Amino acid sequence: MHAALLCGLLTTPVQPAQPAEPLRVQIVVPYIDIRSGPGRGYPIFHVFERGTWVEVLQQRTDWVQVRDGRGVVGWAAHADLAGTVSASGAPVSLSPTGRAAYLNRRIELAAVAGALDGDEAVGLRGSYQFTAALGAEIGLIHVPGTFSSTRLLTFNFTVAPLPAWRVEPTLTAGVGYFENIARPTLVDGDTADDWSANVGFGLRSHLTRNFVLRADLRRHRISISGDRQRLTEATAGIAVFF
Repeated sequence: MHAALLCGLLTTPVQPAQPAEPLRVQIVVPYIDIRSGPGRGYPIFHVFERGTWVEVLQQRTDWVQVRDGRGVVGWAAHADLAGTVSASGAPVSLSPTGRAAYLNRRIELAAVAGALDGDEAVGLRGSYQFTAALGAEIGLIHVPGTFSSTRLLTFNFTVAPLPAWRVEPTLTAGVGYFENIARPTLVDGDTADDWSANVGFGLRSHLTRNFVLRADLRRHRISISGDRQRLTEATAGIAVFF
């Protein structure tokens, strides 16, 4: 009996997974232009008028590929489809893309390189955006020096007063932990460490899709054994956001 049951399971054909149905929306604005490709450089070859039902096939940056009931396939601007409704008559909200996705981002991860007080440095940063203008960031800068290595862990708040600008200025301030470790095989020395404070200025520019170009200039103040030091950090890198 068990053998027959097993044989039946092995010989039962596996049903292929059904593809997900495309999102179907109705155009409620007077008309939308349909282009041959995802960009304003492509020609307009058709117009979908009010009342037309279309299927959303895919999204690419700020453009959406759609198909009407007659099989006409083309690209519409993401903003033009903001006024569509579902079969129930409820407004449809498409996932933000391109610049809109950047302004609505929450998590951002970056790899940076540059200099800390004249020494070559590399680092990682991770941030969370509460809004398009306000965020919090944690970062680690590492200087693999010849005689000693330096690590600087920071926690900062960031403010972007002009998030709509294509090249977006940012202000940052926070605290950190500084650690300098001497290489015992080269020199005699102890580990020097202490808390730090920093302020800085940066620039952000959305490149394409989920990538951002960033540059930062920060000034760190550190007090080690009563000796106050000021370090300048200059870095640039690429970030990806989600």
